[in-house]
Amino acid sequence: MHVETVHVRFDHVGEDKKWEDFFPEWIDEDHKWGPPACPDIPMPVQDYRYLDVIVARVPCRGDGDGGGGMRDVFRLQVNLVVANLAVESGLVKPDVDRAVYVVFVGSCGAMVEMFRCDDLVCLVFLV
Repeated sequence: MHVETVHVRFDHVGEDKKWEDFFPEWIDEDHKWGPPACPDIPMPVQDYRYLDVIVARVPCRGDGDGGGGMRDVFRLQVNLVVANLAVESGLVKPDVDRAVYVVFVGSCGAMVEMFRCDDLVCLVFLV
């Protein structure tokens, strides 16, 4: 069996970006103050298809009160990168899916908004 480890590289989202930039409390649906703009979240440039297992160290900074923790922009980016890698690696052909396993390391774990509880195989909390 041939096993290869790859380090997925991507530019980090700007330090100046805050959770509210991506999830505003109020959305100007009428475009009263101009067209809406969505901040960019960098994704890996290189093609990382055919991954079988994706292991991600999930950052969990701050107290979860807007400045970090559960609402941390870098945590959002890591979850989006992992979800994107899993989908790209799982779709071999338009009508053929294959299993891709995702492991999150860190106290915050996967975002349930992207990774369903129904897909959860195991959850381990280390104290």
